[in-house]
Amino acid sequence: MDNITLENTKEAVPRNRWVLLLVALVGLPAVLAALLSYLTSSNGITYCTTLNCQAFAQLLRSSINESVAPCDSFGRFVCDGWRTEHHYSVREQFYRNALESMARLTRAVEIPRAGQSAVQQVAAFYRSCDKLYETGRDDTPLVREALAEAGVLWPSRPANPDVVHTLAALALRLGWASILDIDIKTIGRKRTIVSFTTAPMFYFLHSENLRPLERLEHFNRLRDAFDNGGSGPKVSYGDIEVLENATLTNLTRASFMQGHAHLGPAVLHRNPAEWNASIARFLRTGKEVQFETTSPAYVEAFADFWRAQGEGDAHLLVSWHAVRFAAHFARVDLVNPSAVKRADETYGRRHICIMTLYMALGDVVFASYNAYAFTDSVRGDVKKVVLGVREALSKKMRGESAEAAGLDGWSSVERVFSVLDYSRTNPGIEQTPLPGLSDFGDVFVDNWLAALRAFELAERTPKRFLSPGTLLHSRIFEITPEVTDIALVPMALAYPFYDKAATAAVKYGGLGSHVSRASARIVLARFKNDSDDKAPHSRQLSLAAFLACIAADVAGQAEPPRHDVAEELAALLVLFDAFSAAEREDQRRLAEFPEFSSRQIFFSTWCFMRCTGQLSEPDDVDPCSAEVRHVQAFSEAFRCVKGTQLNPERKCRLS
Repeated sequence: MDNITLENTKEAVPRNRWVLLLVALVGLPAVLAALLSYLTSSNGITYCTTLNCQAFAQLLRSSINESVAPCDSFGRFVCDGWRTEHHYSVREQFYRNALESMARLTRAVEIPRAGQSAVQQVAAFYRSCDKLYETGRDDTPLVREALAEAGVLWPSRPANPDVVHTLAALALRLGWASILDIDIKTIGRKRTIVSFTTAPMFYFLHSENLRPLERLEHFNRLRDAFDNGGSGPKVSYGDIEVLENATLTNLTRASFMQGHAHLGPAVLHRNPAEWNASIARFLRTGKEVQFETTSPAYVEAFADFWRAQGEGDAHLLVSWHAVRFAAHFARVDLVNPSAVKRADETYGRRHICIMTLYMALGDVVFASYNAYAFTDSVRGDVKKVVLGVREALSKKMRGESAEAAGLDGWSSVERVFSVLDYSRTNPGIEQTPLPGLSDFGDVFVDNWLAALRAFELAERTPKRFLSPGTLLHSRIFEITPEVTDIALVPMALAYPFYDKAATAAVKYGGLGSHVSRASARIVLARFKNDSDDKAPHSRQLSLAAFLACIAADVAGQAEPPRHDVAEELAALLVLFDAFSAAEREDQRRLAEFPEFSSRQIFFSTWCFMRCTGQLSEPDDVDPCSAEVRHVQAFSEAFRCVKGTQLNPERKCRLS
């Protein structure tokens, strides 16, 4: 098979279907797959009969609730089965399985102690993370020593806390920024841009809500591990509670507010010269230093806290978060206890290992997986889906081509495949090491610090097109606003998001829906920010009418959806246009759904990709109806009666 499929789909299908899935995962020779991929019935209808098609059909069938009419609640019709049986959303569950596949590929690499190639360096680094959990080794002394160099002496309170130095050291020397991250960009020899952002680990550390006893247990465990027995005042659990009560609500709320702003002395709290001096200890800066942020509300909220509470409490907040993140490099029992409570220890380990590896080494981390999953034939097929969706979107929004719409580069997939194409654009990674990096050993924290130090000495950063937040939140794509384009995450190629042999309905309803959503988000943001002199006036009015129509429709519903209906509907309308073009060449159906047309399978697959799990609250129980009620093709496909809930008289149109 050309694309990777996944095992470990715990709960994904009933147990009596494991054999079918197992065969699908192992794969068949290409010739046999070709012979079995089509089956034409006596009435002329063609079915896809590959094992992956059968596996997906059974997965979808297990989720559908036939007691709910699709024209009453399409989300419940498609998703009730999944939500009843699964803790996590479809996206989250199969993202997890993709991480396990990556782990298996990495474990299969033979690693010499010396003379490692880039692929072997990645594998050695990953295994050192894995071994920390598997062997129960204790590297707390190494982690404690590294933190001390940054001024983090927790649970002791330092006599002379220096927030600026500690923030700079954690971000630029240790890579353990957990409150404020700092990125340096040098332009020429004289100018440097220092960018402050919300540290991705801030989201990670606050992604679990612990009960009071669990929080206390976690604190005590960390205190006992990191206390070096020195004299001086110690931090109590009560100190941490007071600290977090004073700031976390504001920081968390502000962390989701994105934008771009230049930072002056008032917001920086400390003067720019002091910041520049601390940063220059780790990375060289130019004579002209400019401070900016893409998280202005967050940076200002932290500065307000710092100003109000003083140096000591601000340093304690930074130290407390740094210790919690660094604990993942120290000892397995120091991580968040809720992971064990929810039986997610394996996934948590995979997730933190892949995420930290990516932060340290960049896109090369996915090279082995991409070489296996992103073959030439898969690349060509995915390119066809991406360009089909984006051209349909450009025509829908502007009535013109992508280039004429001003979406430069949208006829190319270079940026979209920037991570997936790493092996193609960096040949020789199986023979030569990563530039400037030595062989990696068995100690995770040593490998981490060695990698960061090598890049620091070389005054460069690893090639990295994804943000840690994208991996943290299990996203399928990364949006890069400054170039109005996206990058697909390697997990986008995983079953059931994508399968080269899938029908057009499944392919566009799956992978295509994620591409369409990302592209629609970019275009809608562009239109909202454009002034009238930058876009045709009639098109601006049309978009404004569409957005107003959606806003009124959502406001009139008894239980308004929690997601962005305008974005999802725009993406779905465009996606259907792209699918309709592809359907002319591929009208195959699924053999296990003989009663469903290819259009019904398309809409069902699109909705299935949005199914949430029991732990996905407060996500919508019905993630689909708010959009499909405005799609005429849906109403026709499922024969919804005119004037009913999912076929209203008045539909919001994007034309």
